[in-house]
Amino acid sequence: SDTVALTVSEPVSLFETTFSNVGVKVYPIPSTNEVIVEFDQIKTGIEIKVFDVNGKMLISKEIKDIKNTIDISSYSKGLYFFNLNKGNEAQTIKVVKE
Repeated sequence: SDTVALTVSEPVSLFETTFSNVGVKVYPIPSTNEVIVEFDQIKTGIEIKVFDVNGKMLISKEIKDIKNTIDISSYSKGLYFFNLNKGNEAQTIKVVKE
């Protein structure tokens, strides 16, 4: 009989929300190298900032595309906070890096 190797991992989840009247998806959570921040339409003036658990800002970029790839491969495993900002609106999304 053939031997089959099976790897069971935790299911990957998707965080969905609405920010500044735009639908937002953040995935995969947990993540290893990249996090996708995807909007259902382009809206100018949205910034994304990534902070570590100590509050240190690691990434700051203005969103220019519907699908945005945030590279977190160089950071340690742990919890990160993805902060969306537009004017006086803000929303924070927790992302775990494995």
